[in-house]
Amino acid sequence: MRYCIITLVIGVVLCLLIFPLDLSGENLNSMKPPVHSGRTNDRYSNRNISVRNDELNSHNSIYPLPDCGITLGPNPTVCSGTTIADLPYSAPIGNPDHYSITWDATALGQGFTNVWNADLGPSPIVLSVPAGATPGTYNGTLIVSTPASCVSDPPYPISVTINPTPSITDMTAAVCSGATFTVTPVNVTNGIVPAGTTYSWPAPTVTGGMTGGSAGSGASNISGTLTNPTNTAQTATYTVTPTSGTCVGAT
Repeated sequence: MRYCIITLVIGVVLCLLIFPLDLSGENLNSMKPPVHSGRTNDRYSNRNISVRNDELNSHNSIYPLPDCGITLGPNPTVCSGTTIADLPYSAPIGNPDHYSITWDATALGQGFTNVWNADLGPSPIVLSVPAGATPGTYNGTLIVSTPASCVSDPPYPISVTINPTPSITDMTAAVCSGATFTVTPVNVTNGIVPAGTTYSWPAPTVTGGMTGGSAGSGASNISGTLTNPTNTAQTATYTVTPTSGTCVGAT
């Protein structure tokens, strides 16, 4: 719970009577402190200044702000090239109806943009993800608020993880009839090939009546054994789909 505290400072003005310095007896006698006679109309009288505790306390006001907040679900993970990410939430407190997001410098450098006072609809909160952001994890903070000045405090830490989507360039291999061929794409050399990428393909399209071509699924490379019944070179074309985790590349 947050508090706003207002404090009133009471000032005291002190007045001094300044006499010229005269060391004569008469003036020395006149400088003696007056004797309090008990009458309130004496020129010099002792005055007590007091401030009651309840008077001070009456000027210290505490205004509790209403509670508000949400329970965030797991931070989203998306594939590179994706432009939105869903951040689920539940159990809203205090009827928050707006949210704001502040990304750190790394995220801003990749194209993420801060959000200010956007409408908070039903779960999930849809986060905007730059299409060209480099794979990695990007961090920010989120707050929810209401028109009644309720603001979640402290802010919620959030993140978006972008995993690389595999993208394989066209490749060509030559093999003798009846021999097994194996093609293994290499990262950078043959495109974007994250570690652990697997490959799937239907049966190849062939010329010259070649046989032996078959489909493959979840393989760590592209392989097969083809037989060419002719005495001239023939072609088998494989259409391969790479997959890395949940990220599926183009064929």
